[in-house]
Amino acid sequence: MPETYHITVETAETGLRLDKFLTDKLEGFSRSRVQALLESGSIMLDGKPATDASAKTKAGQHFTITIPEVQPSHLIAQDIPLTIVYE
Repeated sequence: MPETYHITVETAETGLRLDKFLTDKLEGFSRSRVQALLESGSIMLDGKPATDASAKTKAGQHFTITIPEVQPSHLIAQDIPLTIVYE
């Protein structure tokens, strides 16, 4: 089940870059992770997708962030012969 966060911009937080603001609010998320969430449409601003990481925040804006579930990797290990050239 995906996690959902609800964040509202306070007056003192007006004028911050969107990606920086959300990185500060979401513990454990890097700025690049927040930017990837913006690009994927996982962050909604007042009910519409937020896409511009450099947009400035305004007091009263409400963000809904949905963190998608981690998908398992479908990679399969292969037995590849290696020649060790130098050890």
